[in-house]
Amino acid sequence: MKNLLFIILLAVTFSFNFTQLSFAVCVEGPPDNWVCNTDDPNPDLQGVLDTFPAAPKTVTVLPGAGIDTLLPDNGANAIETASQGDTITVTDGDLKSAVLTIETVQGDDKITITNSSVLSTDGPCIDSSDDNDIVEIIDSELDCNGSGVDGGGDNDTIIVRGSEITTDGSSPIRGANENDIATIEDSILNSTDTAVSMGPGDDRVNLRNGAVLNGIVDCGSGNLDTVAFQMDVPEEALGFFGSRIAALVPGTIQTIEINDLTFELESCEIFLNELVGIENVRPIPTLSEWGLIAMAGVLGIAGLMVIRRRKVTA
Repeated sequence: MKNLLFIILLAVTFSFNFTQLSFAVCVEGPPDNWVCNTDDPNPDLQGVLDTFPAAPKTVTVLPGAGIDTLLPDNGANAIETASQGDTITVTDGDLKSAVLTIETVQGDDKITITNSSVLSTDGPCIDSSDDNDIVEIIDSELDCNGSGVDGGGDNDTIIVRGSEITTDGSSPIRGANENDIATIEDSILNSTDTAVSMGPGDDRVNLRNGAVLNGIVDCGSGNLDTVAFQMDVPEEALGFFGSRIAALVPGTIQTIEINDLTFELESCEIFLNELVGIENVRPIPTLSEWGLIAMAGVLGIAGLMVIRRRKVTA
């Protein structure tokens, strides 16, 4: 009898633990609305795979939540959706995958990654696949075996601000087809070859303050590919840098240096001087707290000496 009770207790315990381990942190609440929370077990090992092309999907990864399909090696993306007009938002999250980390199959999608970490060991980190997508990478770090952000279709907008994207032999930013826009600000793009690859079409690359590109900007095979220089420079250097931009030759391979940052350009036709002149204001000399204390001490000693002299002369 004791053995029977022990077996029943063991079976109940095993069943409870199995249920707990298989419980997904990323759960679908209302239909087509997924939320990844911080409930245990965290990270979620299954990911969000909603590939039925029906109503637009919404996937929200809450602060502190994670998805790791790399750990069980199940060959799945961390997040994959297949509807048009999907929205994926990751804030203070951690996403890992052995293949594509985030993939949206149809167009008009928006992907926003903020203060998060994204890892892919055998493919692009983010692939928005189809047309008219907006991808924003803000204060985040992407480590990718393939491309960092792949626009996939036409008319995509890719914004990288305050982030670092490192790739293994591929482009951190890839606007695969026509009429794409890429904006880089206060970010580092690490590549052994091409930092930005825009592909065919009339594309535009906006280079702003702190855009560190360890690789080439390849504007692709379009006829009217544009590079806009939108940095702040000393006001007195506006003419100097403006003349260097004006001297760039369309359609060739060339290099330009602005604010000690070097940009290598290839197959670009239009160069826009959108530099902003900043007046150099000389700082007003001030004293630190210790300096004020020292000055008070000196003035105090001087005051005592004056008082003592007056007493002596009196």
